[in-house]
Amino acid sequence: MRSQEIPLIESESDSSDHKHKTKEVCYWKWQVALQFFMTIFTGGAFLAAFIYAGYARDQVTLMANAMGVQKDAAVAAQKAAETAKKQLEITDRPWVGVGLTIKQKIMFSDWNNQRGINVPLSFALKNYGASPARNVTIVSQIRPHPGNAHARELDDPQKKMCIQARKQAIEKPINGVTIFPADTVIEDSGVGISGGEIYKTTDKILFSVFGCIDYTFADGQHGHTAFRMLLGGQPERGQWSGLPFQLGNDSAYAKQWEDTHVHVGTAASYMFRSDPSGGNYTE
Repeated sequence: MRSQEIPLIESESDSSDHKHKTKEVCYWKWQVALQFFMTIFTGGAFLAAFIYAGYARDQVTLMANAMGVQKDAAVAAQKAAETAKKQLEITDRPWVGVGLTIKQKIMFSDWNNQRGINVPLSFALKNYGASPARNVTIVSQIRPHPGNAHARELDDPQKKMCIQARKQAIEKPINGVTIFPADTVIEDSGVGISGGEIYKTTDKILFSVFGCIDYTFADGQHGHTAFRMLLGGQPERGQWSGLPFQLGNDSAYAKQWEDTHVHVGTAASYMFRSDPSGGNYTE
């Protein structure tokens, strides 16, 4: 007896399950594909963002470097302009030099048990610059020289005199003379000191005569010339010596002090020269 193959017949339920599984497989394939695509897309976007960030950073660096170069160039240009301005001021401004001499006799006084000295000065002021020096103001002083070892003690008082001269010039802007380029003006003045320890003994005294000259130029700018001189007697053994006190004749000083007499004398000889320790400069 021969067997007969019976064909397999799917039921409707089996067919439905098969279709459902097929759809589900397709769905998950699409999901996987979509996830893969999103991963690729996200990675590409991240890579692009990373590349752009690097590019942007490079651009910022280049811009910063360019700005730095521009800033350096601007600073250099400003410094060059300031240097040129200062150079112009130096070449176009006035420069006042001073020649200082003693005009008349040095006077010594002895009044009411106080001795003193008075020195009449003559200032030859010459403008070596290229523009007028206006409102020239002079302040000067005399005091015993502290000695070479302590000569720097005169620096601070002299600086204060330059400040004083400038203050006077500002307070009285039209009080002083004007010196035009290459011109020389003579101004007479004097310094004196008395009392204290001045000639309390018979010791000779070496004096320092110093001060400052202030002048105005351009739009209110100030320049000044400082001077410092030594006043003493004739050199002894090659060294500066002090100035001895000269007691003069007894004469009535004034009617209201008729019982008081003043001795007035003059220096027989003296030395008056620039102080080599410093104090002679211009700014």
